[in-house]
Amino acid sequence: MSGIGVVVALPHEIPTGFVRFGTRQRMDTHPFTIYCSAAAQHVVVQAGVGRTRAAAGARLLVRRFSPQGLVSFGFAGGLVPELTRGTLIIGTEVVCEDGSGKWPMASRDLVEQFSAAADAEGLAMQQG
Repeated sequence: MSGIGVVVALPHEIPTGFVRFGTRQRMDTHPFTIYCSAAAQHVVVQAGVGRTRAAAGARLLVRRFSPQGLVSFGFAGGLVPELTRGTLIIGTEVVCEDGSGKWPMASRDLVEQFSAAADAEGLAMQQG
């Protein structure tokens, strides 16, 4: 796969137009639901609510589909006071929850593409 993978908690969080209802394929892989675009270029994993479910959904997505990029989003940004509401966080690495290590750095080209797109739309953005 060369597309983008997205992890969401609920089906209504799937980005509009990302997978089309008429052409998407749905697979139930307990406890997750996977939605693929027509050519399987983009995949969405509906993982359910919470950090543990999101992490497990992301692992499934990466192992099964090997996407070029992984997108996940949440609404707990208010827990970081220095971020303004609506700030887009562009991940540059993944750190293990217990701090024991890091996954490989994100593709610099992909980070730059996301940053340029955020700038073009005038979105508040932070890399990290």
